Amino acid sequence: MRYIVALLMALLPSVALAQEVHVGTGLICDTQAQVEQFVALSNEGVATEAAVERINAGTNGCAVLAVAYIRGDRVGEVRTKQGLAEVVHIIVVGVNVGMGWVRGPPLAQFTLFLTKEEAA
Repeated sequence: MRYIVALLMALLPSVALAQEVHVGTGLICDTQAQVEQFVALSNEGVATEAAVERINAGTNGCAVLAVAYIRGDRVGEVRTKQGLAEVVHIIVVGVNVGMGWVRGPPLAQFTLFLTKEEAA
């Protein structure tokens, strides 16, 4: 997915946005179900890279990337090893491609936000 996102954002014209744009690095997926599958694998002890590879299974549905995004609605909640997390719809408007940021058209994705950290 990271190659598709980078390619789309590099080729298509940028879009002016009136909403607040945040920057962060983390998991982004095409669907809510993929995010939930990632959490389930992580909770079983599967490493991040291996979990992403298993979810993708030859496709490009999930990746861990540095992105600029607009936060959307909370669509679910999951329990992770770190605590309670929201599954949130985001709109990706930029990607750090390693040599800098590339802006592009809005791309709907899903991610996690930790809301309540568990005591260790």
